[in-house]
Amino acid sequence: MNKVLSLSLSALLGSSLMGSDDTQTQIDELKAEVKKLKKIQNYTNKSLSKVKAHGANDNIKYGLEFRNAVDMIEYKDNDSGETYKNDNLLTSRLFLTMASTPMKGLMFK
Repeated sequence: MNKVLSLSLSALLGSSLMGSDDTQTQIDELKAEVKKLKKIQNYTNKSLSKVKAHGANDNIKYGLEFRNAVDMIEYKDNDSGETYKNDNLLTSRLFLTMASTPMKGLMFK
C-alpha cells in the first residue's frame, strides 16, 4: 500500500513539475509577445506624431453649396403707376465655406 501511495505521489509531483515547466514557457512566450507589441506601438506613435507634425494639426474643412430657386415677383412703379411682374425669376447661389480649429478655443469660419 505504501509503495502504491509513494508511486502515485511521485507521479503526481512529476506531472506538476512538468506542468510548471510548460507554464513557465508560456509565460516567457507571452512576455516576448508583449515586448514585441510594445515596440510596434512605439513605432505607430512615432509615425502618427510625424503625420500630425506634417499637417500641423490644421484640419481645414471646405464646403460647397449650390442653390437654385424660381420665384415670382410683382411690383408697382410709384411714378407711372404701372404694374410689373415676372413669373419666372430664376436665381442661383453658390456658397463656398471654409472652417478650421487650429487650437482649442480658436476657430474661424
